[in-house]
Amino acid sequence: MISSAAENNSTDLHALVSKTISAYRHGQSRTSALRIMTNEQYTNQYLQQLAKRLSSFETSILFKAAELQGRGVALAKSGDIHNGGKALNAAREISVETNLSREAFITIESYQAAADAYLQYKRKEYREARASVVAALKACQILRDEYGQNLVELRRLQLVRNIIRVEAVAGNLSEAMRLASSILRYIESGNECWPFPELPLLTLPEPLALEEKLVVIDQILGEDIASLLANPKETARQLLEDSESYLFKRDIDTQFAQVHIWLAAMRASVEEDLVDFLHNALLFFSEGPGYLGQAWRKLVQKFVHICMEVAPEALLQDLLASG
Repeated sequence: MISSAAENNSTDLHALVSKTISAYRHGQSRTSALRIMTNEQYTNQYLQQLAKRLSSFETSILFKAAELQGRGVALAKSGDIHNGGKALNAAREISVETNLSREAFITIESYQAAADAYLQYKRKEYREARASVVAALKACQILRDEYGQNLVELRRLQLVRNIIRVEAVAGNLSEAMRLASSILRYIESGNECWPFPELPLLTLPEPLALEEKLVVIDQILGEDIASLLANPKETARQLLEDSESYLFKRDIDTQFAQVHIWLAAMRASVEEDLVDFLHNALLFFSEGPGYLGQAWRKLVQKFVHICMEVAPEALLQDLLASG
């Protein structure tokens, strides 16, 4: 259960809970309909850009392979691994048996390797899945360094997230947390924190807009780090300790302040420091979700859980009524 020095002063504690609820209400009222590009929209934009670089024949092969790859992943996701594998094999045959330029072949292979990784993930072939994602990362590196392709950076970030999920489900929690924390710092700080030194870009990656960075960071926080910290308390504490040098550095860029307030709140929750959690939740809620919608929802869930432990019934009803 949550514990803190404030337990002996219920009036102060309840006042802090009440202030946090007010901050939540205020932040929720600031929610706006932000335009966030989905992964599918991003892929389509990338393929359309490639259509300007490749021949019409290669473009048609690229789109045909992408359609089969998408079908294979969708089938595997629905549980039909057998037919998903058949679709992915058909996609590979198209690229292997067709006379393509090296750039076109590597482009198709970058998506093929990622799709193969998902099928292997569903088959619980985690070592093979990781190797396939690394192969996709290598392909992206070539496409950027040798062919100057843009729109590769977001793909690289999503591929690292795929490896995080593979490592987590395989039980390699420390490695998953290392990757999540280092890729978070990479997005904020640059190349020195790239988690795969054996796969560096020789040319600078194309710069990402702040909004694009925040969208990926939100996925890392709300899906990856939140899931890892949902492990038993001792495990979660160890994961935080192992990643402290990345997650809790003092040289924080102010444009990512909300990210680190969220992290501080989650650490306080794991460490069962109620007052510190509430102070950070209050700060986070005050600014509204912005581009950190998934992180916002995870922290709200954590806050509701804590309120159910410590808040008077009237305060809890107040929170639930507000959203």
